[in-house]
Amino acid sequence: MTESEKITEQYFGRFFLPQYTFGTVKMLEGKQETELCDCLIETGNCYVVIQIKEKSDENSGTKTDVDWFKKTVLKKAKQQIKNTIRDLKKVNVTYFCDKTEIVIDNKKEILPVIVFFNDNIETYDKLYYSEGLQTYINVFNKSDYQTMLDTIKTPTDIVRYLKQRKILVPKEGGSRYISNDLSVSLCETEEDYAKYYLRNAYGEISNYENRVIVFNKILFDLNKNMSCSRNALIETMLCLDVSEIINVTEVYSNIIENINIPNLAKPKLLTNGEWGVMLLRRPVGMKEVDFVNFLSDMGAYYTYVAKLKTCNAIIFEPTNTGLVTIKGALSEMCYKGYDEQLETLKKEIEMVSWNSLY
Repeated sequence: MTESEKITEQYFGRFFLPQYTFGTVKMLEGKQETELCDCLIETGNCYVVIQIKEKSDENSGTKTDVDWFKKTVLKKAKQQIKNTIRDLKKVNVTYFCDKTEIVIDNKKEILPVIVFFNDNIETYDKLYYSEGLQTYINVFNKSDYQTMLDTIKTPTDIVRYLKQRKILVPKEGGSRYISNDLSVSLCETEEDYAKYYLRNAYGEISNYENRVIVFNKILFDLNKNMSCSRNALIETMLCLDVSEIINVTEVYSNIIENINIPNLAKPKLLTNGEWGVMLLRRPVGMKEVDFVNFLSDMGAYYTYVAKLKTCNAIIFEPTNTGLVTIKGALSEMCYKGYDEQLETLKKEIEMVSWNSLY
């Protein structure tokens, strides 16, 4: 395992799912093989492209830390980022990671990031504007990047923070302030700016860290039970922001508290554009055939009334040991063109006396 792959696994694997995270990405153009970047993260409608630079005895030579930073980070890494963005737009080439081909959508937005490992450099410019790319490149030292991930924690908001960092981090002479309980303090560190972003985006969030920990457990357990496959349900979950994540954790808490209640509860619907996700507890004792039919009917109902493209499901199923298994169900049906039947189904479902589980 290369150093960049170790870093990818250690840092990025805690927040991004493995099927969307690639270390040491390469490109094959004709017979020419070229290294593209140290890490590529696919999330929603964009790619985060990361170049990692680490000062070591082998590459430092006699250069001072400042000289190393200027040559290796500001010059070499920036040029590599430019080459990567150019190469990701190419056609008739093959991209791969560890001999596995990667399908690249060259219409997606690209967010460039440089992470450098040199503890002797504490003060540095966090953003560099590239005239050639006409975009900002986010720059982090190892500690700041880890702090940012640990503070924000969710894939969607990590990406949003990277996009907004050019606004959040003021230019020389500017100031940002963050409220901490009853006091107000000047933003000085990466953690301050990350907290400023969260506060500015969502206001006061009660018990934020525990909520995100619960959501990440749901997401990673769901992903494991779905064999780490790339599918619409997982991709929808990855696109949820903090406010939507809070909804998921509240539903989850209510389900856990009432996991053994036999009554049927109406699934809770979350939407993200044209995609929907039902969260529900599997009723105790319900036969498999009845549950499959129930899922199909509810998927059709929500797709129809919420005008969705499709509606998948996250199922919380109690086990004999008192634990809860988290499973996913993908909708494979198309409900368009059946308005008369769906209108009848809608009336039937809305007449049901549901247990108020949520």
